[in-house]
Amino acid sequence: MMDLRYHVITLIAVFLALAAGVLVGGAVSGSQQQNRALESVVGQMDALREEDQRIRVESALTRSLLSARDDGLRDLLPLALADRLTGARVAVVVCGKWDSGAMLRSLRARLTEAGASVTSVTSIPPELTPLTAEQERRHEPYAGFTKQDESLAATRPLHWLARYLVRGEETRLKGLARDAGYRLRGRYNLPIRRVLLLCRAAEDEPTASPPDQPAAATALVEAFRGVEARVVATEPEDAVVSLTDALARAGAVTVDNGDTPLGELATVLALAGADGRFGSKPGAERPLPPLD
Repeated sequence: MMDLRYHVITLIAVFLALAAGVLVGGAVSGSQQQNRALESVVGQMDALREEDQRIRVESALTRSLLSARDDGLRDLLPLALADRLTGARVAVVVCGKWDSGAMLRSLRARLTEAGASVTSVTSIPPELTPLTAEQERRHEPYAGFTKQDESLAATRPLHWLARYLVRGEETRLKGLARDAGYRLRGRYNLPIRRVLLLCRAAEDEPTASPPDQPAAATALVEAFRGVEARVVATEPEDAVVSLTDALARAGAVTVDNGDTPLGELATVLALAGADGRFGSKPGAERPLPPLD
């Protein structure tokens, strides 16, 4: 479906170019040639208006068809999801500052239909700040790994987050949240093995970061993979910059349209054990994991 914003921009550009041509032509030729040029511009603008109207109609029809498809998929979801995650505990981590509420609520409902429980929702701020030396000393004895290079100081708390969350160490996790500015909601006293990462890149964020300065989402994937948790990373279908390439390279199963019924089904199947890159954007291997 063509984005009408770009179509309107194209129309304006064409109109300006034609108008400029008329002015230039009028400056160097007679009124008869100018009149012919003006008639040509008017004719082309009429054709552009007709094309614009046609695209608007097609766009409205496409939106209607997509809406009907999604409604049908929503009706089938309870059957497709039944017993996929019976008894499983899932921790949700929201990376960055964006409006994830609607997407989270819908995914949470799908997980419940599949038999899982969302034990917690942790929000990570978009700007990671290294802890002070005193704050780090409070967590280092429990980290389970040697101190990393100082260039990665801002991401070390993410590794502690992963370890505390997977082990169900609620008290230490609350202390880390106060130090690092994480927001905690839910229960953290139960060990977990499945993590659902909701992420969305800022429009002005570069598509790739230097290896020594990984994005928070990529660092989170690496942290949870380091403690043998299954990580499924998903983003909205309309995300301007997709993070799925980087997250897949870090070891996550990815779903690039987690705010659609198709993406919700893929997310549940991925948490249940399906591996791959799923969704509708370039780079996805297939829309859905195989349904057994």
